[in-house]
Amino acid sequence: MNLKVGHIYFGCGYSHPRLPVIDIETYVYLGKNLFPEDHGKDVHYFQSPRKYFKAEIQAAIPEKQSEHEVAREGIPDRDCSEDSEMIMIDETDLECTIYDLDGLIEFASKERGGSIF
Repeated sequence: MNLKVGHIYFGCGYSHPRLPVIDIETYVYLGKNLFPEDHGKDVHYFQSPRKYFKAEIQAAIPEKQSEHEVAREGIPDRDCSEDSEMIMIDETDLECTIYDLDGLIEFASKERGGSIF
């Protein structure tokens, strides 16, 4: 997969060991081997969209708008500090855990017998 910095990807897996309950997380790709301690490794870094776009999200919330109105409009109103950690995924695990939108659709369709609903 040709990952591009700043693009959206999806982490897919299962929430239940015996039932086909799909667990999907959305991530923004940050890059490969970002830190000196990554030397000699092939690791990729991702972050939640809430953290990655934190400044833009905060700028989009009008000062006089109540938290209730913000939540109703779909702008995240929770503390972004929960999402502050980066997700590190080894190159060997990318193929079975990280998907672009087309891959996500294929993953979900395959696991649900051709339908994601």
